[in-house]
Amino acid sequence: METLAIKLADKIISRSPHRKEQLPVLTYGITIILESGLYILCGLGIATLMGMLKEFLFFFLIFKALRSYAGGLHLKKFKDCLLFSNLMVMIVLFLSKNYYLNNHLAILLCIVLLAYVFLNGPIEHPNAPFSDVQKYKLRTRLLYISLIILFLSFALYALKITNYLTITVYTLLVVVFGMIIEKSHLQNRE
Repeated sequence: METLAIKLADKIISRSPHRKEQLPVLTYGITIILESGLYILCGLGIATLMGMLKEFLFFFLIFKALRSYAGGLHLKKFKDCLLFSNLMVMIVLFLSKNYYLNNHLAILLCIVLLAYVFLNGPIEHPNAPFSDVQKYKLRTRLLYISLIILFLSFALYALKITNYLTITVYTLLVVVFGMIIEKSHLQNRE
């Protein structure tokens, strides 16, 4: 991925040689776009094969919103991340298709899991520590996202939309497990 990103960034910079110092930032941005695009395409492919495209989009929105502010597991290589992420997509879709949760249990789990995410997030990575201002902004956004997901969960509960409430729970479990694993890795590094 990075090789392709470097080639694309070089091509873009060659048209504006006075911006040569921006090459690393541009390369990084292109790498992130390519990797995210590949992850989304793989997820869409998996969801299409499973006949669960709407469910994947629902999972993806909740996961991406929370994970962006809560933090979580960081793998060293993109291919490992891609494999792990798509394995999580398959597991969440499979479980939500075959193992619906009781609505009462599901709403209770949503409350507990969202509380865990808010109380323990954001997970700080040692390579990119947060300033106090950044941490405050991330926690504030995490609170808003958590409240939106909680409100959505209560709406799904009230409307008895069990399949999407179940997806919400399984998605929250993925986020929480990612946070726990990353916290454990960080503690072992110390």
